[in-house]
Amino acid sequence: LNPLFAPVSSLEGIGPKLTKTLTRLFHGTFANERIKTLSDEELDDFESLMQEHDRDLIIWFTGEAEFPLDDLRNIFETVNNHITAGNQNA
Repeated sequence: LNPLFAPVSSLEGIGPKLTKTLTRLFHGTFANERIKTLSDEELDDFESLMQEHDRDLIIWFTGEAEFPLDDLRNIFETVNNHITAGNQNA
């Protein structure tokens, strides 16, 4: 499990607005710190990843479900590694 996140079960009942805010927040740190270093292809992939449903993103990044999109696996792993490394430095 990604140590940055509580299990999804503890997030139940927080509502879609807060879920969306949490999802955008953890991706915002990656975007703020890495967006200028991404290639055009990585940027396109990151944009595609951000189009996925917030609930799916949360369960993928918490490790409660395996990430199923092979075509976006590289950017998913890049973001996940960034989030995990940032949490270990916190």
